[in-house]
Amino acid sequence: MNHVIHGRGIFILRAQGNLSAALLMLQTFIGVMAVTGLCLASLTEERRQFLRDIRQEQRFDRVIIDLAESVRRSLDLSQIMQTTIREIYTALNADRVYLLQRMLDGSYVVTTECHGMQWNSCMGNTVEREVAAKLEAWYRDRETEVTHDLTRTHNLNPFVRALCEKYLVKARLAVPVMVDGDAYALLVVHQCSRPRQWSKQEIQFLEQTVLLMGAALHQGILYQRERHLVTELEQKVQARTEELQRSLVAQEKLTEGQTRLRHAVSHDLRTPIVGSLLVVQQMLKRDDGHNMSVLVRLQESGERQLSLIQSLLEDYRAEDATLRFRFKVIGYGAFVAQVLHTLSPILNEYETRLEMNIASDLPAVQADPVHLQRVLENLITNALKHNQPGLCLSLNAAVVNEDSLDYLRCEVVDDGVGIPPDVAQQLFARPYLRSSDGSSRTGLGLGLYLCYQIIMAHGGKLKVEPFKYGVKFVFTLPIAVLPITESMLPETSSAITE
Repeated sequence: MNHVIHGRGIFILRAQGNLSAALLMLQTFIGVMAVTGLCLASLTEERRQFLRDIRQEQRFDRVIIDLAESVRRSLDLSQIMQTTIREIYTALNADRVYLLQRMLDGSYVVTTECHGMQWNSCMGNTVEREVAAKLEAWYRDRETEVTHDLTRTHNLNPFVRALCEKYLVKARLAVPVMVDGDAYALLVVHQCSRPRQWSKQEIQFLEQTVLLMGAALHQGILYQRERHLVTELEQKVQARTEELQRSLVAQEKLTEGQTRLRHAVSHDLRTPIVGSLLVVQQMLKRDDGHNMSVLVRLQESGERQLSLIQSLLEDYRAEDATLRFRFKVIGYGAFVAQVLHTLSPILNEYETRLEMNIASDLPAVQADPVHLQRVLENLITNALKHNQPGLCLSLNAAVVNEDSLDYLRCEVVDDGVGIPPDVAQQLFARPYLRSSDGSSRTGLGLGLYLCYQIIMAHGGKLKVEPFKYGVKFVFTLPIAVLPITESMLPETSSAITE
């Protein structure tokens, strides 16, 4: 003090020996220093609080990022909600956090919760539909409900206040979870140990978390709807499959019954007709000419009936049969000559006049000999059986080019009664019953239907072309290039279109 008064030391005080002035100056200095210290202390505390807020925001951001990743990776809605509630409980250091979720009937139920051991659980608590409707209207105007001290809050919903008193709540946060603009759930945070001044960062953290929960719920709802649709579709498919299986079983039983009926009817029909034909043949041998015309008509009628029965049996056998092809390289001229030799008895019986215009130097074709013979026999015998004896039958062949490929064009031509145009269009469709009218070749039965399939399987075409007299059947066969070993084709109408 003496040094200060006399102007020595750190502080130079020019009080000229006036002690009062010196004391006043000293007190002023001490006051300034005290204020400075308080300011520094305040600034230090503000800095510490700022750092705490920064660390809290960083912690909240990490939680938000982790929750967002969890929502992105998982479709398990229950697991996502449980993880979110637990993270909020830990991050806010709260006493209780729960999710109040809306049910289909309009009520709300606590479906997920995390709470301290010393506090009672709210899990399973239900808010009835009437009260829930009032709560929805209450929260519709309040995006976030913040209650720092329940004892000092007077505008709280009566139901909410009663619930808080029941569970000893001192401070509370509540945020509605919106999905597609509609309240789907309510996220609630309780502080039971003491009133709590909720910070801005804590409120923002809760609101951001609720946005994630809304996205997760929306994603979960879409997934559940999709699963519901898939389940419903699977049930429909299962029901349809069972219905089809029952239909197949019924169809198999029906087919089995039809099979037995066809065999029985065919056998019962054939037996008396064959017996009658044998009697007629014996009578023809002994007849002296007086009853010849009647007996011949009886024989022709019996043979026609046998042909109808045979068509019925062929139609039945064709339903489930399979044609197997073994292709070979063959010379068509020699092959036709062999077929004609095989058919020579019936050709002689019908007094057939043959014309064969097939050059010996024609290129070979790729064909299955067995099935190709079947085609030629069908075409030739059909011509003989549906015309009077003395028919002129021409077999022709020549090389043609179609679609930049070489084919052998084969013709079977007769000068008989012909086929009506409307019938010609149906010749290669599924076979129909033969007509009893012998004046025209209607309903040639299964033969042409199978011929069409066989030629198609060879890669060719079978058709009827207009002709001045009789009928001209034309089919094509591919010229032999590479040998083919085997092919299969079902004898069904669908095989034709394929």
